[in-house]
Amino acid sequence: MQDLVALWRSPEWLSEANDWVCRSLASRGVHTSGALSENRMRFWSAVFTIETDRGRHWFKVANPGQGFEAALASVLASLVPDHVVAPVAVDVGRAWILTADQGPTLRDSGPATIEQWELVGRETARMQQALVPHAAEVIGAGVSTLAASDVPAYVMAAVHELEHLPSDHPQHVTAEVADRVLATIPQRQDDATLLDASGLPDTLQHNDLGDANAFVDGERVRLLDLGDSFWSHPLPVMEIPLAKAVGWPLPGLDDERVRRVLLAYLAEWRDEPESLLDLWPAARRLARVHRFASWTRVCAEVPPEFALEDDLRLIDYLDPTFP
Repeated sequence: MQDLVALWRSPEWLSEANDWVCRSLASRGVHTSGALSENRMRFWSAVFTIETDRGRHWFKVANPGQGFEAALASVLASLVPDHVVAPVAVDVGRAWILTADQGPTLRDSGPATIEQWELVGRETARMQQALVPHAAEVIGAGVSTLAASDVPAYVMAAVHELEHLPSDHPQHVTAEVADRVLATIPQRQDDATLLDASGLPDTLQHNDLGDANAFVDGERVRLLDLGDSFWSHPLPVMEIPLAKAVGWPLPGLDDERVRRVLLAYLAEWRDEPESLLDLWPAARRLARVHRFASWTRVCAEVPPEFALEDDLRLIDYLDPTFP
């Protein structure tokens, strides 16, 4: 464990990163007009900008728990170049990614419309379909698999680990909470049966598909920020787009906006997308497990108190009483 924020702000690390960025750009005929400038700093990643004679560029370093992102970005730029932001350069070993400025994100462009979220859903489904035959390449880049059938055993092991943490550990759970979560195992087993029988193949689940992680230009959608990804059932990818589209907590399928966005996505998978709506409750529960797993792997790399800055309680993603 280490204080990644302190590391990423240290003069030595910044000098090394700045040198790499400048060399990477110069090798492509791009010249900088300044040094790296901090844009966002959190324990899961840090983002910097640098000005050049060809516009602003962005440099990102990932928490080691998401260190596969650089390799994944390169693989996806090769496999699905129309669907992702291609990096200018990566250093896979150091989890560094350099990209050219892409203009405003969907969030920066103003409140996204339902029509735009429908487009995001459709294009995400098309990307997922294109990646289905490339499991070896995507998983080989370091993406973890966490299929629906893995979840019952995964949740049991995770809960037992949290329950056996010292009582003063920020992520410790009581026996009462542990029992409440473990009582969901039969439901998760039923979810796995339902999702596996759906016929939808496992593929890349972006797992953080919010408006800050998508660029929409006409009918084109390009995604970035891939460090939360898993290889799993495709449908959980829609939980965050729906939350961004209609607000949190998510209303049910009787909400017209939810149905519109979800059906736009599902129509890319089935000619009769309504036949897949029954999967949504199970997919949402799987999405929460993916979020738990993603946060767990970044929290494992930093001192426990770091997560408290965001009131982050890992068990909340598995607790059925949490909204």
